[in-house]
Amino acid sequence: MTEEFCEILDRAFSQDFFSYDGKHYQIPRTHIPARPVQKPLPIYVAGHTEAMFRAAARHGYRVLSSGRVGGAALLAEQYQIIKDAYRAEGVPLENAHISVNRFAHITDSKEDGLRFAENARYQSRLASSLRRRQEVMQGTVLVDKPFPDEPPLEQIYNDLLIGDIETVAEKLVGEIHATHPVHMCFSFKVGGTPHKAAMRSMELMMTEVRPRVERVLGSRAREAAE
Repeated sequence: MTEEFCEILDRAFSQDFFSYDGKHYQIPRTHIPARPVQKPLPIYVAGHTEAMFRAAARHGYRVLSSGRVGGAALLAEQYQIIKDAYRAEGVPLENAHISVNRFAHITDSKEDGLRFAENARYQSRLASSLRRRQEVMQGTVLVDKPFPDEPPLEQIYNDLLIGDIETVAEKLVGEIHATHPVHMCFSFKVGGTPHKAAMRSMELMMTEVRPRVERVLGSRAREAAE
C-alpha cells in the first residue's frame, strides 16, 4: 500500500491530469489544482526499515529517522541501514537529505529528566502499538503497553538528549557523528511535559547547547541546525 501511495503522489505532482489503477488504490482521471511551489516537492519518509528507505531512494524522497528512545548506537545502526538501502537502489546517499528527530529535555534535575524520559516512553509505546497493529483501547483512550525489547527507564534517560547543558551538548555531538544529518529537529513537548519546561529547553538548546556543538563540529552543526 505504501508503494502505491508513493506512486500516486509522484503522478499527482508531476502531471496535470493523472489516473491510477493499483491493487489497493484506484483513482479515475483527476486534476489537482493546488500545485506545490517547490519542484521536486520535498517529501520525507519516516521509518526504521530498509524497505522504507529503499522506497525513499526510488522515489527521490528524503529520510527522517528518530532513533526512537535509543541513543547514538541505535542511530548509527539506522544510518547504516539507510546507506545500505541507497546503495542497493544505486542512488547517491546525499540524496537522502537525512533528517533526525530526537526527544530533548534540558534540565539540571535528574528527577525532572526521568519524568521527561517517562513521557517519551509513553509516546513511544503508543506509536509502537499502532505501528504493530496491536493497540489496546479503553473506550476511546489508547492504552500504553510496553513495546518489544523496551529498555529500562534509566537507560532511556541516559540514551536520550536529557540532562544539563553540557551533557546534552556532548550527547548531541555524538548523535551528529553517528547520523551525518542535513537537518536536526527536536521534540520538547511530549506527554505531560509542562509547557514552561518545554519552552525553557527550546531556549537553552538555541542559546547554550547549539554554540557548544558548533564549536566542536563547526559548519556541519550550523548546517544541521538551520
